[in-house]
Amino acid sequence: MKNNDSKAFFFFSAIHSILTGLFIFYIPLLLWSEFQSFSLLCFFIAIGGISYLGILRIFEKLLKTTPLSLLIQISLWVPLVNFLVFLLFFDSFPLLLAIPYGIYMCFYYMLHRFLFFEITKKHNSGKTFGNFQILVLIFLKISMLGSAFFIEKEQFLILLFLSIIV
Repeated sequence: MKNNDSKAFFFFSAIHSILTGLFIFYIPLLLWSEFQSFSLLCFFIAIGGISYLGILRIFEKLLKTTPLSLLIQISLWVPLVNFLVFLLFFDSFPLLLAIPYGIYMCFYYMLHRFLFFEITKKHNSGKTFGNFQILVLIFLKISMLGSAFFIEKEQFLILLFLSIIV
């Protein structure tokens, strides 16, 4: 493990945790709070996923041709784009926010995974943990979507029961 790779990974993780907590995490909640529409929230998640997949191929090419430091800088600017789109278009075109949201998620998760792989060695199970992060992300999104459904239907006892089981 190189010392610089380790520092880059932890710096990247710390900065993005703050950025995500400040605004990115709350975008779906703001959509729900403002529009009270389960279908809008579902479309937001779907468009964000399509945006994620759409940028993934471009990201793979950039990862091969662009210095890592520049990719990290880009990933730090994408939340600003999210915020600007929010300020300019949230009231009139809220689903437009899903595109930079998906791009941010792609850059964050793929760079996080790449940096994690860089600090691991063959004898440790770092790649297993990296793949596990993707699995956790999938289950997190499914659980958030399920929770939104039960909250919308005011089925709090079912949500409580599911929470106890898990």
